[in-house]
Amino acid sequence: MVHCQVQRDFICLMGQLLITYSFRGKVMKHRIVIIGIVLIVFFGSLGYGILNNNTTKNADKIMNEGYVDLTKWDFEKNGIVKLNNQWEIYFNQFISPDTFQKNLQGEASYVKLPANRTVFDHIKPFEEDYFYATLRTKVKISDPSKIIGLKTTLILSSYKVFVDGKELGGIGEIGTSKETSSPRYKNLVTFFKPDDEEIEIVIHASDFYLGDCLVGPPDIGLVDAIYHENQLALGKDLFLFGILIIISIYHLGLYLKRRKDKSPLFFSLFCFLVAARTLFVGERFFITLFPIISHNIYSRLGYLTAYISMFALAGFLYYTLDGLFPKRFYTISKYISLAFGGTTLLFSYHYYDLLSIPFCLFIALFLGYSLIKLVKGYLKKWEYADHVLFGFMLFGVAIINDIIYQFVLINKGSMIPFGVAAFAISQAFTLATKFSKAFSTAEKLTQEKEEILLDLKNANISLEERVSERTKELSNTLAELVAMTKTDYLTKLSNRRHMYDIMAFKIRNNEKFYIILGDIDNFKTINDTYGHSVGDELLLHLAKLFKEMIKGKGVASRWGGEEFLFIVDEEDSERVITFTELLRDGVENTNIMVKNIQVNVTMTFGISKHMDNMNIDHCISIADQALYKGKELGRNKVIVY
Repeated sequence: MVHCQVQRDFICLMGQLLITYSFRGKVMKHRIVIIGIVLIVFFGSLGYGILNNNTTKNADKIMNEGYVDLTKWDFEKNGIVKLNNQWEIYFNQFISPDTFQKNLQGEASYVKLPANRTVFDHIKPFEEDYFYATLRTKVKISDPSKIIGLKTTLILSSYKVFVDGKELGGIGEIGTSKETSSPRYKNLVTFFKPDDEEIEIVIHASDFYLGDCLVGPPDIGLVDAIYHENQLALGKDLFLFGILIIISIYHLGLYLKRRKDKSPLFFSLFCFLVAARTLFVGERFFITLFPIISHNIYSRLGYLTAYISMFALAGFLYYTLDGLFPKRFYTISKYISLAFGGTTLLFSYHYYDLLSIPFCLFIALFLGYSLIKLVKGYLKKWEYADHVLFGFMLFGVAIINDIIYQFVLINKGSMIPFGVAAFAISQAFTLATKFSKAFSTAEKLTQEKEEILLDLKNANISLEERVSERTKELSNTLAELVAMTKTDYLTKLSNRRHMYDIMAFKIRNNEKFYIILGDIDNFKTINDTYGHSVGDELLLHLAKLFKEMIKGKGVASRWGGEEFLFIVDEEDSERVITFTELLRDGVENTNIMVKNIQVNVTMTFGISKHMDNMNIDHCISIADQALYKGKELGRNKVIVY
């Protein structure tokens, strides 16, 4: 609180000084630099205040080895907590939750999260950086009646999460060797209902690919807070992605219209690469869009976006401020980026990951040199140097934030897109300045030059219309991106994520519902006989049928592959069974023509009722058991458990 007060007093004082001296005419020539410096100090002070605030909150926790007491923590008032306590760790063992309940786990080591290679070097009983382990902690809360959310980010290269003996989910494939494991970088958000006040969290993790020993602390909080934070972070990433993509396309169009000036081309490339990078950091939405992409390709693409973007930035500075930056600045940046990029493409992760520190040193030299040249250009009144300098300083603060994120494991996402947005605004201001000068010149022309002035006014109107169109395109793009997170790409039914959200909402509001899980019988035979395109058309026909039949009764979704999941708002089991039989009959009696081929199919359905205090995954598992019982009984059945 003291720091926040000092921060506010400092900002007020600087604001008063700026206003006073501006009116006196003493700093009008240097207002851009002074405002930029104040903003840098402000963001630095704000960042320190945030970290200091988090530290103060963490001080309220009572932490022992493998234990956190949060009974005095008000989740509704104080929000989410990072479990950055000391965790029990058992190297090269996968210990089941049952073993812990029987107290047969043996002696544990302890590691404080977040942890990296340096931390693990002091506690590992071996030298290798490739290993598997079990992590465990207990968390005591005051109110076990509320649904709790848990968000995990970096835990080695693959992991599974268990809470109170139940598996909640995992990322990648854990294993005891390289052959039995598979890495994956993706955030995991899970929800659970505690059994009692003491929660046991067990994590099985392994890494036989990366060797960086990175383990970040999970976040724990109420389901609404975890969900809200996750959606807000994802929305921020997609919002920035949409903005930068539109800016990139816009500047690419400018270049294609006038290829003599290459600065829009490099700025377009720069915005595109930074937009792509927003999908690789933060919420890592790239993996959601392309789940089949291997970690090998994912990590290489993430590094390449950073390396090539610095070359694009060098080209932008070189061509925008013609003559201010020497040719060798552009050439050296190009070859350094090519060297880093080539190493990333040719060598394994263990080697190109070692380039992070040298590349950060290159960035520091790049930013330092560029800042010096921009300041010199500003002092020499180089045209547009002041505008670029202002945006460049904000961009530099964003890069420093990302370097800290890389090495301190504060997963707050990339700030570079915000810096690029400031850059884009500065360029818009540059264009506005150019137009303003053109108008001033036109006003001084004689009556014979009024046609030129009219052309400039028309050009300005056209520019405003194009900006309006780009704004509409941005809104449509963002709406489409949000819809992509809720719908299946093929059938346009709700997807798994959306159905989990709906079920969580119903549970929070104590609504009664049934789950129906249906599977197309012999779907693989259809694909093998007629081809996958026919299988896709069949899924589309069934999706259309289900949309009509579920109206007014609940929600239909494509659960995965040939499986469909239905949420039925009903308490009477007989009505649910009758409705499911109608679904089964509707599928069986529908003559589906796909590419002049008549395809007759049947489906088997399993039904389960969500009971009070029942875990969502458990309810789905019961429906799945009923479904497979129907398969055993000859398919084309409706089974209730």
